[in-house]
Amino acid sequence: MVSQRACAAVSSFNDASNFLQNQSYLPIPMPHSAVRWLPPCPGHYKLNVDAAGPDESGSWGLAAVVQDSNGVVMTAACWYHLSLPNSDAAEGLTMLLGVKFC
Repeated sequence: MVSQRACAAVSSFNDASNFLQNQSYLPIPMPHSAVRWLPPCPGHYKLNVDAAGPDESGSWGLAAVVQDSNGVVMTAACWYHLSLPNSDAAEGLTMLLGVKFC
């Protein structure tokens, strides 16, 4: 009985592996966006922030980047935050942390 289940599991794995290998050759459709990063005026800096998550534990990754008018990264920071209710709260907290960081 154990050998039959093991053989079935190997067969199922092989089927899934073959399926994934065949799928990897298909192009992945990517949406086109007209949104582009624009540098700040000379002598000024731009703060960009983003949040990602939640992961399987419910935690979020938050990040901030400050760039000059040439697009050079002047400084950056990241934070790991537990248990935010939604992406709006995560983005808002990231903006607050980014402004405090600046």
